Amino acid sequence: MTTRILVVDDTPALLDVVRRCLESEGYVVRTCLESRYAVGMAQEDPPDVIMLDVVMPEVSGWDILAALRADPAFARTPVIVCTAYVAE
Repeated sequence: MTTRILVVDDTPALLDVVRRCLESEGYVVRTCLESRYAVGMAQEDPPDVIMLDVVMPEVSGWDILAALRADPAFARTPVIVCTAYVAE
C-alpha cells in the first residue's frame, strides 16, 4: 500500500516542490494551500502522514493540530510540524 501524505502550507512554490519531491519517491500527495480547509481535507480522505506548516494566516498550524488531535480518528496519525517562516 502506498503511503498517503497531506501537505498543508500557505506558500504555493513550497507546496509544489514538496509535492514533486514526495511523489518522485512514490508517495501519494494531496496539498492544501488554505489552512481553513486542512481539517476537512484530512477527514474527507484520511492521510497516513500530515506535513503541517505552523505559521499560516486564518488558521494556524497549531490550531489545526489541536483539532486533529481532538478527533480520535487522527489521535495516532503522524504529523510533521514545520515552517518556512524566517524572523527578521
